[in-house]
Amino acid sequence: MSVRFATMLLVSMTCYAAGCKSKQEVKFVTVEGRVLVAGKPLTSGQIGFIPDESRGATHPEYSIGEMQSDGTFKLVTNDKNGVRPGWYKVVVWASVEPMPATPSYDANGQLKPIAWLVATKYTTKESTNLQIEVVENPPSGAYDLNLDPP
Repeated sequence: MSVRFATMLLVSMTCYAAGCKSKQEVKFVTVEGRVLVAGKPLTSGQIGFIPDESRGATHPEYSIGEMQSDGTFKLVTNDKNGVRPGWYKVVVWASVEPMPATPSYDANGQLKPIAWLVATKYTTKESTNLQIEVVENPPSGAYDLNLDPP
């Protein structure tokens, strides 16, 4: 074995053992927008971006934003500001009363329905028809939504 080959092998093995193998850094981009319901700002609730597996987004990270009093939101993913680029299903959870921590039942033992501030179709990833592609340099208003009322 040549000295040159042995040196390259030693450097490669040392680097691998130290954890300096090639890692692709995950990129997050800022996602800000505004939610309107029938043309008026949604002033409370949360918005979620759920990776759309059918369009190639296979990572497990959901992104969430809190609605502000003017209808604006800014998404975070875990502890990071922003969202990974890719396709997402968009869900909105906004109810007249605060969401209960546990299911709430009426006197007959029936689950109490939630009085939503948006159409029910927007509240689950299975029923939402909202899909958005997160990109690095979106046009102005790319993440603004005008939702149907309940």
